[in-house]
Formats: sequence, C-alpha cells, structure tokens
Amino acid sequence: MKQLIHRIGAITATLCILTFFTSTIAVELLGSDQAIATVKSLIVMPGLLIMIPAIAATGATGMAMSTSSSPGPVGRKRKRMPFIGANGILVLIPAAIILDQWASAGRFDTAFYLVQALELPNFPYQKSLSNAVRLNRTERVFSANEAPPDVKIFFHHEM
Repeated sequence: MKQLIHRIGAITATLCILTFFTSTIAVELLGSDQAIATVKSLIVMPGLLIMIPAIAATGATGMAMSTSSSPGPVGRKRKRMPFIGANGILVLIPAAIILDQWASAGRFDTAFYLVQALELPNFPYQKSLSNAVRLNRTERVFSANEAPPDVKIFFHHEM
C-alpha cells in the first residue's frame, strides 16, 4: 500500500509542478497582466492545496519504505529530502503566495521577476548540448562564449 500511495503522490506532485511551470511560461509569453494574475492565483488555490498533501504523502511513504542505512541512490535521496522539503516550505510556497499577491495587485516589477526566478530549477550548462566554451561565474551564470572566433557553435537551447 505504501508503494501505491508513494507513486500516486509522486505523480500528482510532478503533474502539479509541471502544470505550474508550463502555465506560467505560457501566460508570461502570451497572456495579459490579468491572465498572469489568474494563473498565479490558481497556482496558490487550488494548486498548493493539491500539491502540498501529494508531496507530504510522497515524502512520508518514501521515508517509511527506506531505512537510515539504505545503500546507494535510496540512501542518498533519503539524506537530500529534508533539504528539498525545507526549500519547498521556506522558499517555494512563500514565493508562490507572494507572486499571487503581487500579480493580483498588478505589481509586475523587477522584484516580481526576481522572486519568480527563485522558483526555477537550476539547469546545468552541460545539459544544453552546446559546444560553446563558457566560464562558470556562479551556479546559474556563465560567460557568453570563450571560444576562439573560428569555432562554429552548434544551435542549442539555453533552457
């Protein structure tokens, strides 16, 4: 039964996050300020009301199915999960609520987009499949291109 609850919770949480992310991107690119405010509102209610119990069920059943001395990937994941949970509770949920409030007030300023950027997952440059030579400035910031001018850079996507 634990495995079934774990799978349902994980699938539900993943679908919520995917829905939040894709709807945010779509409305930011194509929608009006009112549409952005509507999406942000729906992410908070009912979105968080669906996602939070799903994540809690996934975490609880995952912890119950593993032991503190589980080897390999399960053990490593068990050690990471408290940090991931804290990030969700202390950063991502408050960010969603703040963005909803600001969008409802029509506040689409630099602070709005900075908070929104906090919610984006880190995307390692290596996954972009680019052959450009870049210097890593921070975890999310890279130089444009350090390759010599004669090196042709393949078409790639940064996101």
